[in-house]
Amino acid sequence: MKFESEAAAYEFYNEYGKRNGFGIRREYFNKSKVDGVLTSRRFTCFKEGKRSVDKRRTGEHRAETRTECPARMVISLDRKIEKYNVVDFIAQHNHPLQPPEHVHMIRSHRHISEAQATQIVLGDESGLRPKDLHEYISRQAGGIETVGFTKKDLKNYLQTKRNQTLKHGEVGALMMYFKQESENPSFFYDFQMDDEEQIINIFWADAQMINDYGYFSDVITFDTTYKTNKDCRPLGVFVGLNNHKQTVIFGATLLYDETISSFRWLFETFLKAMSGEKPKTILTDQDAAMAKAISLVMPETFHGLFVVAYNFSIQGKMGMGLCSENIHCRAVDGKRNNESEAEYDSKHKLPKLKMKARMLIHAGDVYTPRIFQEFQEEYEQYQNCYIKDLQGVNSRTLHTTAMDKRCKIGK
Repeated sequence: MKFESEAAAYEFYNEYGKRNGFGIRREYFNKSKVDGVLTSRRFTCFKEGKRSVDKRRTGEHRAETRTECPARMVISLDRKIEKYNVVDFIAQHNHPLQPPEHVHMIRSHRHISEAQATQIVLGDESGLRPKDLHEYISRQAGGIETVGFTKKDLKNYLQTKRNQTLKHGEVGALMMYFKQESENPSFFYDFQMDDEEQIINIFWADAQMINDYGYFSDVITFDTTYKTNKDCRPLGVFVGLNNHKQTVIFGATLLYDETISSFRWLFETFLKAMSGEKPKTILTDQDAAMAKAISLVMPETFHGLFVVAYNFSIQGKMGMGLCSENIHCRAVDGKRNNESEAEYDSKHKLPKLKMKARMLIHAGDVYTPRIFQEFQEEYEQYQNCYIKDLQGVNSRTLHTTAMDKRCKIGK
């Protein structure tokens, strides 16, 4: 088998691993001392080798994942045809392979695309929690198994992104996102410009937000203190509750200021996105300009304040004619994903034993990581117990035990 490049060989072996239930890593390579061209590369199973001893003084060490698996593929450059040939291939593994429902969790099969990265940044700046953002993008991709990255990957990406400056600036990133999303005819966005043709106010809502509003628009909230971005421009979010009392977002906005004019444009644009359907009740904070704009744009809508929000029977006002399948699936998918991740960890990671006790070894084989950790802590306490006193009571013996707090099992 021949490959045009090292990258092509990696993609092939990684796809082979995905279909067969394992991940891969790039390992040993050689480069020509004459021209610096890569002449050979070894790709291995992600469980190849053995982790070196961790000498750091940490309370908890990472779970062991390597099993010295021999599976590999080695390529070498044929200078005559300038292509890479496979010169060594071992297919056998020394560990169980992952089932199809767990393969998407393996590191080499996880990747955040450019389009997903843009959505993540925009969602984060709109105040969406990483968990909700991951669920939302997963639904767009057709499921958690096909989205291509985990919640932890998303959190790590955001942490890295926060330390960088967006290349095109805030508004530029938004417009790039809108251009990408405008391929969906149900995606809505609009912006207002000043006399110098500079964008001052922006509003957007995707298809799911608009659809959710159709079901849960009886009572909504709007708040510009939900989050303030780094440029101190008020960011507002229209929010409601579904029939499971879960928060749903109907739209988001970046405002230049908090004047009557800006709020009026916003509420008119919001209604345009929602086909003119006005909410029965809108709850906001105590802002005079916002209150005036609401009275002008939605005079029939009841305007309440957050301080009295909990006095209203919101549950009874939710749209009960809901086709709740999408909402239910999102909640169930999240639960199933958590369970699937835990199941993956239990099969992929070996338990960290604090002592070589037969009981702990057996418990590590039969318990899940979380239960094993709790059992091991109890076992450690049991090891520190001793009989403090013996007393004869009638025909029985009363044992009084105590714990020696000076003893500590090594980590």
